[in-house]
Amino acid sequence: MSLEIHTRDDEGLPLILRHDGEEPLSARRPSPWWVLSTIPLAKIATTMTLAPKIELYTTIACNDLAIMEGCASNPAIQVLVAQLNTAEYTAIGVLSVLTTALWASYSDRKGRTIVLAIAGCGMLLSDLVYILVSTFWKSLPGKYWLFVFGPVFEGALGGASWVVGLNAYVADTTSETDRPRILSMSLGMQFGAMALGPVVGSLAMKARSGLVSAFYAAALLHAAFIVCTWLIIPESLPAVRSDSKLHSRVDSFHTSPGQHLWYLVSAPFKPLGILLPTVYGSGSRDWSLLLLAASFGFLYLISADVPYKFIYAAAHFGWSAKENSSWLSVAAAVRALWLLAVLPWGLSLIKNKPRAPRCTTEPTANSEPYFLSDIALAKRFLIAEVVAYATMLMWPSAFSFYAVGILGAIGAGFPPLIESVMLSVYERNYPGQGEVGRLLGALGVVQTLSAQLISPPLYGFVYITAVRTYPPAIFATSLTAFVLSSERATSEQPYVTQANSLILPDGPVNEEAAELLEEFVGTHHHEGAGLIGDEADDGEHDEWKDVPWWKRPSPLWLLCMVPFSALAQSSMLAPKVELFTMLACRVHKPDIYDGGLLQASPAQIPETSAASLIASVVLPEVTKFDHLTAPNPCATDPTVQAAVAKLSAAMTTTMGVLSLLTTAWWGALSDRKGRVFVMGVSLIGLLLSDFNYINVYYFSQHLPGGYWFLLLGPVIEGALGGFATAVAAIHAYLADTTTESTRARIFSLNLGLLFVGMALGPTVGSLLIRQTGHIIAIFFMAATIHCVYALFIWVILPESLSRRKMKRSRQLYERETEELAAETEMSRSFPRLLAYRFKLLFRFLRPLTIFFPDFKPSQNPLKKPKRDWNLTLMAVGYGFTISMMALYPFTFQYAAATFSWTSVQLGYFLSIVGAGRAVLLTIILPVIIRLFKPEPLVIEIPQFPTERDPLLSNFENPAGASPRPAKPPLKKELHSPSFELGVARVSLVIEIIAYSLMGLAPSGTTFAISGVMAAMGVGFSPAVQTCTLAMYARRGGTETGRLFGALSVIQALGSQVLGPPIYGLVYMKTVEFFPGAIFFVAVSGMIVSFVLFTFIRLPKDAELRRDIIAAYSSSENTERPVSADSTSGTGVIGDRD
Repeated sequence: MSLEIHTRDDEGLPLILRHDGEEPLSARRPSPWWVLSTIPLAKIATTMTLAPKIELYTTIACNDLAIMEGCASNPAIQVLVAQLNTAEYTAIGVLSVLTTALWASYSDRKGRTIVLAIAGCGMLLSDLVYILVSTFWKSLPGKYWLFVFGPVFEGALGGASWVVGLNAYVADTTSETDRPRILSMSLGMQFGAMALGPVVGSLAMKARSGLVSAFYAAALLHAAFIVCTWLIIPESLPAVRSDSKLHSRVDSFHTSPGQHLWYLVSAPFKPLGILLPTVYGSGSRDWSLLLLAASFGFLYLISADVPYKFIYAAAHFGWSAKENSSWLSVAAAVRALWLLAVLPWGLSLIKNKPRAPRCTTEPTANSEPYFLSDIALAKRFLIAEVVAYATMLMWPSAFSFYAVGILGAIGAGFPPLIESVMLSVYERNYPGQGEVGRLLGALGVVQTLSAQLISPPLYGFVYITAVRTYPPAIFATSLTAFVLSSERATSEQPYVTQANSLILPDGPVNEEAAELLEEFVGTHHHEGAGLIGDEADDGEHDEWKDVPWWKRPSPLWLLCMVPFSALAQSSMLAPKVELFTMLACRVHKPDIYDGGLLQASPAQIPETSAASLIASVVLPEVTKFDHLTAPNPCATDPTVQAAVAKLSAAMTTTMGVLSLLTTAWWGALSDRKGRVFVMGVSLIGLLLSDFNYINVYYFSQHLPGGYWFLLLGPVIEGALGGFATAVAAIHAYLADTTTESTRARIFSLNLGLLFVGMALGPTVGSLLIRQTGHIIAIFFMAATIHCVYALFIWVILPESLSRRKMKRSRQLYERETEELAAETEMSRSFPRLLAYRFKLLFRFLRPLTIFFPDFKPSQNPLKKPKRDWNLTLMAVGYGFTISMMALYPFTFQYAAATFSWTSVQLGYFLSIVGAGRAVLLTIILPVIIRLFKPEPLVIEIPQFPTERDPLLSNFENPAGASPRPAKPPLKKELHSPSFELGVARVSLVIEIIAYSLMGLAPSGTTFAISGVMAAMGVGFSPAVQTCTLAMYARRGGTETGRLFGALSVIQALGSQVLGPPIYGLVYMKTVEFFPGAIFFVAVSGMIVSFVLFTFIRLPKDAELRRDIIAAYSSSENTERPVSADSTSGTGVIGDRD
């Protein structure tokens, strides 16, 4: 048997654009993200009631049988709960089997969204049944067995049809190449919602102190799901499709009562006919769809094992709904991470591109469609599941139980890959039909047959039979299902038919044909991107040629000063917290306040040499964080901690708000006045802030407001731009003086040197405190370094912007000012004036418009241009992650309160973390970038005479005159930021793991090791900056100051406006019972950032090269082909011979 592959010209298009010839005309264009956004509503509502159902069944059964002690572990109760579960799943399974296929076919005729909404109505009715029965079960006929009516309503209205409608919608709105990733993300979002569902259910039960609260919350979420699918989501089908075939079949069966009855009985199973082997003209049969469906069904046999796992855990581990929900959350979170991030990213790296068919009229056994790699990959995913369940069988324990949930995440990649393969096979076997709902309806029947009809009674029978002898038998059943699924996921080698599009001159040349032609002519190269400011004149940088080296801008000027500035800043981090603590303790807890703590006695500092100090003090305290001095009573007092949190949050929020209002303006000003000017202004605020710390240290009791006078520093610093403006100006300076190929290394080196200073700063500060005995010495040292740094900026540092660029920016600003004046003149009436004033109030957010989605030009003039959301996603993800900068002061509080660390120990901790970051950014990451980053593609474009040149001089030379030299070719370096995007994603994964460990660290040593691990994720920031700059350049942007100003607005919003109050509030509310909650808040933000980054899609090298060639061709009347050397990575656009 073999599989014929019918090549089609529209395989690269979403299904809604195939066959119909036009795109749906709707203000809300269909997209898979519409339905993906509703997944959390339905899945959270479903999973939040899983564990409460088991506990509800158990509680009611115990009350009915009057068993109070050892109820959960009583075999009679377990059997009764298993029977309830079996009845529930069987009821919904039977009805889903009878209705799912009909609802799927109905979605082909009436639309996907209405089927999703109807399925939501069934789930809502099921929630209401559980609420009513759990409340009045004692007075109802049949008592708790009336719970079965919930699954009856849900199954009658489709049951699993919402997943079928979801997958059909995704298939309608995705192309064949994108579908595996989208389906994987869809399943990943389902698991992500499953991770949140139990948590939300636990919170609902905790808030209302009852199991029924979870069902009320589920009902609300299901109602929201119905509203979204019925009223908001646009329909994916371009038009209502005719159901004439179904009517003709129904009419043919109405000829006699017997045939009519047979039709009614067999109609639910008729969609399975699409899975029967396809017969080709040569008599060969293709069994691929049937085998894949069988594999799919065997895998879903394990679907009903979750409630029995809960029963098993409750009986053998003593787990309640809380522990079961935690296990489910962990398992679902790992699956979400795998399916949302790891699997899509891995598929993009290792998955073969669709191959063009070979030019032959005979079948070839060696030709292989790209989706066979998906089958092989899916089979390998099941190995992890087999290992996990085998471990549970051999060593049944809570650890093995968690291994089942965690290692089993890898096997979750099996369904989306198999579904994608089946869709590909179906599109080739049934070209031109486009009724994807039929195939997905058949899969829905298979799934419901396995998961809801066969699986519940199977697992119920196994568990009821073996509960007294061998309860782990349910895991043996699951293991058998995995083995069978792996055995059925197979297919023979296919063959490919002739590629007519390459032979017929008037036939369409599709994407695969074009790729095959590119293979023939050898034009594949590394991905690339244009330079910043490509549109600038050739003489843009000519003014720097004759300037002496000490006046020539270079990134080395700033890089040499970065460590010193970072040393001054980092040396104050821990002393600030201790200063705040002592000042607050003196006010709020004078009974435990010790004035000597604010100013250490020099007599307490032993006289030692530098060598002995490092050997006997630094090393032991760096490596043994658990054995420290006695705890400071001020640092461990909850009242003082809350006061310090308020002060810290107020200071960072104050500076954040002011930075938010001013940073964008300062960033735009740097485009007009220069980077050096703005950096110098921001340093003034930094110096005044340092002097204010010294002032409050000595005179806090005599100043108005006491220690709250410290707010004056952030007010001044924020008004002058603050840290965000300084960072924006520095990054703009580095961007001005680097090329795109070197920018990532320079940004990494900049951040690496920054952490060199941060590594040295705390150590230098700790040594200074030990030598002087005064924490205020740190602030004097920082003020001195900042003064030297300011003098360097004001006197020595050369400006990076050319006068031409600054003039262009000023002209642009003048035009904008004139337009604003005209708009003001038009706003004479009160309503317009009010609207205009309101617009001015939020004008500080105007720079963020640079991140708004832009329309990408379409190669097909009949298609609407699509929006490019890459910059938007990058900016939002950056904001979520950068908000964790506000976590640092609370981290110090946490360490001081939990591990009794002082400023000295905190300084050593920061030094170790900073050293790790410095080593990574200055040594490891640059080496990785140099070794693994793809080489850029350099295209040389010959320069021809322009309109400014005399017309005759282009063709003639005066007698005796030497020929005019030709202009040097314009070189364009095309570089793809995909490598940097990958670095950012990996860095986020490292930080997510590290900060989770920090929140769970039982000792100071574990906390310190986790902090060092978190330092390994520091490559995030330079990678994001490089990637953002490259994407901005591709839009044609040249004002890097405006870009970095907008990034600084996001940074100020995240780290100084929203972050401090969020972390401060969390720490204040949880400091008494779970102070480590702040780390998990940070992890949540990084997870959101990671998810957003997975949605970023960068253009391919072929698309970028095509755009540049098109732009060049449009400016020249003569066509000039591109020749490129794939090995050197250099291409030349020259004249045609």
